[in-house]
Amino acid sequence: MQYETLLKEFTTAAETVFTSRLTGVYLHGSAVMDCFNPAVSDLDLIVVVDGTVTDDEKRRFMTDVVRLNGSAPAKGIEMSVVQYSACLNFIHPAPYELHFSPAHLELWNRDPEEYLRRLHGTDRDLAAHFTVIRQYGRVLSGAPIDEVFGEVPHADYADSLLYDCENARDDILDNPPYVILNLCRILAYLRDGDVLSKKTGGLWGLKFLPERYHPLISGALSEYETGVKSDYSQSLSVSYALFMLSEIARETDGCTFPTLDDPILEDMSGFFTRRVEGYDEHMIANVEGCKEGYPLMASLVPDGVTSLLDLGCGTGLELDEIFKVHPDVEVTAVDLCRAMLDKIPEKHPDKTVNLICGDYFTADFGSGYDCAVSFETMHHFTPAKKAGLYKKLCGALADAGCYIECDYMVDTQPEEDHWFAENLRIRAAQNIPADAFFHYDTPCTIDNQKQMLLDAGFRTVELVFRKGGTAMLVARK
Repeated sequence: MQYETLLKEFTTAAETVFTSRLTGVYLHGSAVMDCFNPAVSDLDLIVVVDGTVTDDEKRRFMTDVVRLNGSAPAKGIEMSVVQYSACLNFIHPAPYELHFSPAHLELWNRDPEEYLRRLHGTDRDLAAHFTVIRQYGRVLSGAPIDEVFGEVPHADYADSLLYDCENARDDILDNPPYVILNLCRILAYLRDGDVLSKKTGGLWGLKFLPERYHPLISGALSEYETGVKSDYSQSLSVSYALFMLSEIARETDGCTFPTLDDPILEDMSGFFTRRVEGYDEHMIANVEGCKEGYPLMASLVPDGVTSLLDLGCGTGLELDEIFKVHPDVEVTAVDLCRAMLDKIPEKHPDKTVNLICGDYFTADFGSGYDCAVSFETMHHFTPAKKAGLYKKLCGALADAGCYIECDYMVDTQPEEDHWFAENLRIRAAQNIPADAFFHYDTPCTIDNQKQMLLDAGFRTVELVFRKGGTAMLVARK
């Protein structure tokens, strides 16, 4: 290993500071699990001592650790000093005397005394570190592993893993390769009892997880092994995190995970009124799949249409593209938000557009349309509400008419269940009636969306486009 000199210096520093009370120095993590890459890895070390560590010993040792960290791989040194008694007779969470990682370097440089006051206590991660040491660890100095580290109970190791993934839904956007592979190895342990590295966890994921997530896992493995950044779809990454957390919950008797701070829900019309300026730019630039979806929808509107119904039309982004292909089509556009609707005649003063300000569930929007469309609107409503609307819509179309829906959809039932449960929970906390029109995303699965349309009377439903969380269906009467 290319960092042998650094490891020897680290070991010498521990021997010099702790002298006869040093039980041993132990290497764990990627460096002993055949997946070390200096571009993306750290050096994970546990120093075991007999008895408590004085502040003077901590200061002296930290001086050496910080110096050596300057020569460490990209993510530095991560180490904890732990008493021998806490290793041999494991208790959870395990106590530690001193901890260092680059995340705490700024505090050490600014105020060493405050650092010493803060960086001791208990650490749930130590259950995972000790488990890896018992199976893969390397002795750099001192007593053999089996004489120092007692057995870590399954429940304690599992708790350590769950603690490491409880914020995966958020963390996957900041550190995708770590979270993607870490979730693989956690689920592998819970299902099979295997203690895996991130690399072998990813390989397990490619073998046992749904194929739709394989590009994420392959990208994470590639980045982890080469250090070259991969591209990750944000919507697919969040979908993956939610799927994995739901699978992990099943393996742990339904454990729950902390959520994002709850948003303050806004009434639907007010939400979009406050965002009308800049809305078009936001949808095209920031919502994955929309830039491609708008022109694709226009291309799917059948030739020869004379009348078109647009549900939840907003500012008419889809109409901007449809009018390019079908300049003479007469449109009925329905939306809750008057400020959004008013943008359409501003953009298309020469077009025939009948504006209806209201909710499309109760609005009388007529019948006999050759085609109907909706774009990123249906994911705000329950299946029951949509089922009734789809029947109404099917009846409003002419014979052989079609409905094109582009919307936020998810892959799995646990994802759908999660968002609907969150919606109900947040509404209850904020005293919002379940049937009031307030903005919160509640996407259904593609299969459920297709089935609702078939149940409403459409003859065929076809998925024609998918990018990230954006999917497009064409339903034919």
